[in-house]
Amino acid sequence: MNKTKAILLTIFFIILGNIITFYFIDKSASSQINISKKMVLNESRAHFKDTIHIKEWNAQFNAVYVQSDTIRPNKYLVNNHIFTQNNKLLIKINHAWMTKQISEISNKQGDYYYKLTSLKPINPDNAPDKLEKVALKKFEKEKINEYYTFSKNLKRFTYVGALKVDTNCMACHYQQNYKIGDYIGGVRITIPTSDYKNFYESLQNEVGITKIVIVLLSIPVLLILIWFINNIYTRQDLIQEMAKKQDDLYQRYKLAVDGSNSGLWDWDLVKNKVYFSKEWKAMLGYKPNELLNDIKTWEELINPEDKENAVCDIQNNHNKVTKYYENTHRLRHKDGHWVWILDRGKTFFNKEDKPVRMLGFHTDITQQKELEMSLSNSQQTLLKAEKISNLAHWNLNISTMEITVSENTRRLFGLKENAKFGMKELFNTFVYKEDREEVSSKLTNSVREKSSYTIEYRFKKYNENDIRYMHCNVEHEIVSGKIVNTIGTIQDITKEVYLKQELQDKEELMIAQSRHAAMGEMISMIAHQWRQPIAVVAMGANNILADIELDSVNNDSLKENLDEIISQTEYLSQTIDDFKNFFKPNKEKDLVTVKSVFDETFKVMGKMLENNNITVLQEYKSQNEIYTYSKELLQVFINIIKNAKEALIEKRQKDRIIKINEFIDNDQIILQISDNAGGIDEDILNKIFDPYFTTKDELGTGLGLYMSKIIIEKHLNGQLTVSNKDGGACFEIKFSAKDI
Repeated sequence: MNKTKAILLTIFFIILGNIITFYFIDKSASSQINISKKMVLNESRAHFKDTIHIKEWNAQFNAVYVQSDTIRPNKYLVNNHIFTQNNKLLIKINHAWMTKQISEISNKQGDYYYKLTSLKPINPDNAPDKLEKVALKKFEKEKINEYYTFSKNLKRFTYVGALKVDTNCMACHYQQNYKIGDYIGGVRITIPTSDYKNFYESLQNEVGITKIVIVLLSIPVLLILIWFINNIYTRQDLIQEMAKKQDDLYQRYKLAVDGSNSGLWDWDLVKNKVYFSKEWKAMLGYKPNELLNDIKTWEELINPEDKENAVCDIQNNHNKVTKYYENTHRLRHKDGHWVWILDRGKTFFNKEDKPVRMLGFHTDITQQKELEMSLSNSQQTLLKAEKISNLAHWNLNISTMEITVSENTRRLFGLKENAKFGMKELFNTFVYKEDREEVSSKLTNSVREKSSYTIEYRFKKYNENDIRYMHCNVEHEIVSGKIVNTIGTIQDITKEVYLKQELQDKEELMIAQSRHAAMGEMISMIAHQWRQPIAVVAMGANNILADIELDSVNNDSLKENLDEIISQTEYLSQTIDDFKNFFKPNKEKDLVTVKSVFDETFKVMGKMLENNNITVLQEYKSQNEIYTYSKELLQVFINIIKNAKEALIEKRQKDRIIKINEFIDNDQIILQISDNAGGIDEDILNKIFDPYFTTKDELGTGLGLYMSKIIIEKHLNGQLTVSNKDGGACFEIKFSAKDI
């Protein structure tokens, strides 16, 4: 369980404990209130029973007669009085009238209130109020015998007990059609309950205060528990983090040891015991149990010629002459040959500054040593190879920044045999000024990153001004992770550069020739597009001359003819601008969309295609911009559209269609230009881009598609291919999306 879950669970149990405590507090308070209510109810019932007993006492005598000057006969009672023999008035008091008289006495003398009531009273004074009416209706409807309630302020408790019809009641109520057992009314008893109210309010206050105290006590308890949980988990996290770091350090140490191809040794100088790791022993061809972990093992295996120097270096480190111990010596392999070892370590001291332990690593450098020894043997072979291959080489010592060069290098730069120079002098003397920064930067980055590199730069021979071109390959010699030497091979590629430039010039010339070859057709297109506007201009001019000769010049007619002439001349001017853009040289790249270049194409060729009933269908899905030479791309589009036009005129009489489709596929912009002219013969399909290859006999130059491929693939970094597709030829141009 994590810390967050533990804290949330603690909060949950604290809240749950409070809820349970609140429940039992409320339950206890409710129990006490119920007891108080029951006591009030029992008191009311006792009063009601007393009233019933009085009623029953009266009923057993079938009413009593009293002589009174204050009580008048009940006018609603039959035979409500009699006279004695002495002619004294005796008033009849039946059970109901007695109950009413006693109630009135009590109502006047105390806080208790009594009332005899009925839904159908004979005496209107017994009519029920709102509360009594509710009680009496419940008696009849629910067949219950009592109803009680507290007032809103809890100061009074009202109890209504039910009265049922018995034989004694029928004497007065026979006319109301009651039957024995019917509910005839009730006795209301209201008693004061201020003590109950005080008890109730006091109990509620105590409950509220108790709950607040519990909540306030829960908060510090919760905070303390959270602090304990946080402290426990913090310590646990710290322990886990320390364990993880320890594990990471161990794994890092293990990987470092395993990956470094090194053997660990640990020498206890106090007990003179040595631990050799299994890698240390495997380096010499031994299994772990085949060599003793003893200093004598090392003394027996080391080459006698190297032992004295190694022991001296060890003692120097023990005596703090050196901060670290490092020595190169040979140890005998199990099969008898010598293994060159780079031995590195460090001595550790106790509080008294005495050496107590030495720890280090053995690294097998046999191959490096053999390479160093073989370098001197191969030096002469290298010099001979240089002469045969016309290569030169140089060596830069990184620590001293001194350069040594081969005989071919001296010859290449025009140096004398005893000439010496440093890196700075080399750059300032031989490397062309504009290229020095790039060469220096490449070399610096290569040394920092310990990587090889290739570079071409301009140079000049000593005391000569002719600019020549150099191709240089650079490699580094690395020992123990550090570059100790930088070795370069150089070759004079001046002839190759000039040949490449000459080839490029020829290509540019051929592009120019192809553009000039297209001029004839461009002029034909201009003439074709000008024919109708010129005819309109001529007709307008003739109309004006005719009106002048006939002396019938009309201003409206004259204005109409002149407006038409102006409109046509503006069209001719725009046509000149469109064709002029085609011949304008394009020296710098610009951002264009494929659609915008096609718009320029159809400004030049649109009228010609329209006059030959050729429909152009265009779909541009990506609308991506291309950073390219737009005029050269325009030339390619014109070449391909022109070839499609000629094929359609030759092979189709109607429904001539050229389709332009542009979209993105993976990381490439794809442009397809296709027609429905029947396609290209399979036997010439692979020759279509050859220079001077044409199917138009003496009318074609054979340069259009050849130069289109050169432009796309060498100048615009794209790819141009052709195939037969859907009943026609399809030229496909691809540009890398990373160039967009």
